Amino acid sequence: MQSGYNLFWSKRADDDLDDIIKYLETHFSDLEISNFFKILEDQLIRVKENPDSFVKHSKNIRKILITKQTTLYFIVKKKQITIIRLFDQRQDPNKLGF
Repeated sequence: MQSGYNLFWSKRADDDLDDIIKYLETHFSDLEISNFFKILEDQLIRVKENPDSFVKHSKNIRKILITKQTTLYFIVKKKQITIIRLFDQRQDPNKLGF
């Protein structure tokens, strides 16, 4: 199914993903890392298919739980979805920086 939405990653979200990858590589097996990316991919497909169906974090920001530790925050403008954070829920929420 082809959605009408284009998906982009902000620099900050890309850095968040890099940090998560480093953490996973240090503490988890290749299988667990693969499982994380499969879940992330599946959730991104869901976001692209129907971005307005997800919980609003604030007026313009929506969120989706990736794992119990990780939440993805995104903005939808017209037909563009921008991933703005991939946030570890164990951190202080004031570090979100929106």
